[in-house]
Amino acid sequence: MGLLSRSSASTEEVAARYLVVGMEVACPQCRNKLFRSRKAQLNTAAMSFLNLDWANPVAWDLNSHQCDAGEEITSRKPPPSLAAVND
Repeated sequence: MGLLSRSSASTEEVAARYLVVGMEVACPQCRNKLFRSRKAQLNTAAMSFLNLDWANPVAWDLNSHQCDAGEEITSRKPPPSLAAVND
């Protein structure tokens, strides 16, 4: 399995629109604005050697619902979806 490959469980995720720094995210390849999101742990060799993987930073992977291109957003919290922002 590759670094950014999706598992079969992620195909069941719901696509949504997201905001990052107040701007709507669009896929650079297909210009689609619907994405599936998932949490990704950014591991380093030193922290893995010391068995401290939990202390590494977290990123959120946004995959385009149309072409499956991936965008990675480094943040402790998930990017807000437009549905959550508009509520």
